[in-house]
Amino acid sequence: MILLDTHVCWWLAYEPGKLSAPARGAIQRDEHRRGALALSSASLYELIWLLEKKRLAISVGLEQFVQEIELRFLIVPIDQSIAVSAARLPSPFHGDPWTG
Repeated sequence: MILLDTHVCWWLAYEPGKLSAPARGAIQRDEHRRGALALSSASLYELIWLLEKKRLAISVGLEQFVQEIELRFLIVPIDQSIAVSAARLPSPFHGDPWTG
């Protein structure tokens, strides 16, 4: 399974030219397998938030966008174990857990 970052998910769906060659290759190797490409529920929230704030634009309704994302990617919830592990990532991993 490949857990995609918010930006990578967006690029894959709407701006594939922004993906690096190694990222594109890894995704292409696995994307044919069901559940191989995953997206955190936090990233789904971030995408919806960006759309609602008009920082990203789509040509379909929000509900249809979400349905398409859910069909294409396995949505992984953030459970207690993931939250604790993510909060304990060593510095300088990232200063803001909600941005990529």
